[in-house]
Amino acid sequence: KISSFVLFQLRSIVLFSHSQAFSTIQSIFFSIVRCMHFNAIEIATMSNSNDESISMLISMGFDLDQSQRALDRNGGNVERAIDFLLSGSGADTSQGGVGGGTAASASTAPPSSSAATSIVTSPTSQYSDPSGRSACTAIALTMAQHALKSLRGASSSSTSSVVGNVITTEFLETSITEGIRNYSILKTRKGSVEHSSAEEILVQAGNMNDKNNNNSLLSHLKLFENSPRQGILDSHPPSIESMNINPVGLYSLLYHCQEDASRSCTGCGNFVAAVITKPPETVLVLLPIFATNISGSGDSSGYNNDSQSYILLDSHPRPNQHAPHNPQHGSYALFHSDLSGLVGSLKEIFPVTELGPDVPEMMGMMYNSFDVYPFVLPG
Repeated sequence: KISSFVLFQLRSIVLFSHSQAFSTIQSIFFSIVRCMHFNAIEIATMSNSNDESISMLISMGFDLDQSQRALDRNGGNVERAIDFLLSGSGADTSQGGVGGGTAASASTAPPSSSAATSIVTSPTSQYSDPSGRSACTAIALTMAQHALKSLRGASSSSTSSVVGNVITTEFLETSITEGIRNYSILKTRKGSVEHSSAEEILVQAGNMNDKNNNNSLLSHLKLFENSPRQGILDSHPPSIESMNINPVGLYSLLYHCQEDASRSCTGCGNFVAAVITKPPETVLVLLPIFATNISGSGDSSGYNNDSQSYILLDSHPRPNQHAPHNPQHGSYALFHSDLSGLVGSLKEIFPVTELGPDVPEMMGMMYNSFDVYPFVLPG
């Protein structure tokens, strides 16, 4: 089913490429991307036993040892095992990778010009509650709402202190607990929301009341127009210059979220909350809205460069990565002084994956695609 759909869509690209605007082609391309991502995850979710999981991984071209090791390292979670293997983490360098070709490998981004300046951690993560296993997107949306509401009154002169007082261990614990609760409410009343996209969760939550607080779930989030914004990962150093190399890279898309908010958002507060998804992973970033003019460096002219206003929030640790992304057991928030530093941290979570010479270039672009959902508070 997915193969016939992809062939149809690719044929559509050829037919339309000479007669339609680039935006039409781009829309078709990313519809393929999202369909392939969620189809693969849906198939993976159907595998409940270890034998079925191993059989599925072997059918994808991985050998028995690779498959077993990936499942062991990821607690039997098939989706994460697939991501683990395709990122190169489970590759056996003495043998071929996918389909017997060259093993997949994750490109490591060059060191960021500005690493994280500080970190806040919590022992609580989405895995602290068994029902939170697939709740990362609901948690990220809940974190976005809490953060934007709490930071609404921050002024440019007090950003650093206000952010430090808002994004705390207690904030992480409260947001994760409530995010899991929101996820459970949606799952109970609307059926399965497992692996739902951010907009699907927002639609499901729109007319639903939280009986405990008598408020609509996630009702304080306003999604930008023309969203989600689709992009493709790259291995270029994160900088203003990288926007010319890859206009749909992480740096470029996040920069334009700030730029668009500064030009069109009135009374929305001082921050943009951007939920970034690359199935099966979701994280949240907080970006300061440019106060006045857009500066050439990509920093907001109304904020000090050392304000620690660029924040990455992750609802679970990443054991296969280096510090600071791997706090023991819990969640974390990383603070950065500029966009380059933030994107550098994101590239460690979402590295470019090289699938090998036997894999078509378009397939590699599909696997390296991601979505950005930028939110502000309603004006």
